[in-house]
Amino acid sequence: MKRFDLPFTPPFNVNKISFPTFTFDGAPATFPSVRLCALNTATGGPDLNNPLLQINNFAGSPNGANDIPVNITINDPDKVLFWAIQFPNTGPTFPNNFPFIRMDFTNLERGLFANDMNLNSAGAGGTVVDRNLAISLTAQMGAPEQTPIVAVPNLGTNQTANAYEFKFANPPDLRADGFSLPAGSTNHVNLVRRLPSGLLGLEGTTTTSGKISRATNDPYPIEPFTNYYACTLEINNSEQAVCPGCGDKLCIVFTQATLQEQRVERLLHVGAAGRQFVQEQTERPGILRQQHPRRAK
Repeated sequence: MKRFDLPFTPPFNVNKISFPTFTFDGAPATFPSVRLCALNTATGGPDLNNPLLQINNFAGSPNGANDIPVNITINDPDKVLFWAIQFPNTGPTFPNNFPFIRMDFTNLERGLFANDMNLNSAGAGGTVVDRNLAISLTAQMGAPEQTPIVAVPNLGTNQTANAYEFKFANPPDLRADGFSLPAGSTNHVNLVRRLPSGLLGLEGTTTTSGKISRATNDPYPIEPFTNYYACTLEINNSEQAVCPGCGDKLCIVFTQATLQEQRVERLLHVGAAGRQFVQEQTERPGILRQQHPRRAK
């Protein structure tokens, strides 16, 4: 499965999906289904049950590219789409007539995009971390002036003693369709991360400095209604036989944590109050969630 983040100005049209397939015995690369899906923000993955396009028993090329017309108009900003390919079960003739898709897994010359997933029919699974699937989407802008600037080149990340540095080169003043742009057309570059909902959240921004830094001691951004692992607390009771009171039972209770919103719009002081956590902010108090005193979000 391939994820596509489409930051184009709507409306625009998704024209086609392309991906190469092959089989060892030269038979058609037949898949039970292929489908184009929107984002399900409840899971952060594809909405497999409500595809925008679905082709059952898709017969792909035994050794070549497949171009699938889509022709769907997108009216939403920052649209996220998924191309889901259902593979058949392996049988006694595997791998002779089994359908394969091309991928980049030996020379990841541009890094791991982390846009590929391996999911079951129920949508459970995770991100593929050792390869990039060769699947592409072709989109056409609603007007020529909406064509974006060419991609930011020379992306890289370095960790120093005090910061994580995300470096890049400013793109030339050139549209993706080859037409020239006025000098200094790069307005800003954003650093984003993928939220549990599957949407993108802003982590940093710069104009044309060529670098976005995050201090290693920056507070970690958290999302509501998401479980986080904080630390490991080890209690050594090996001396309980000779230590007075060391064998007694105890209860460790969460008392307080200070949370700061990413854009510094408010501070949250979260503490245990009976069986609920209370959010204190500049506008009004509100209840975050009902929780056990030893669990926090």
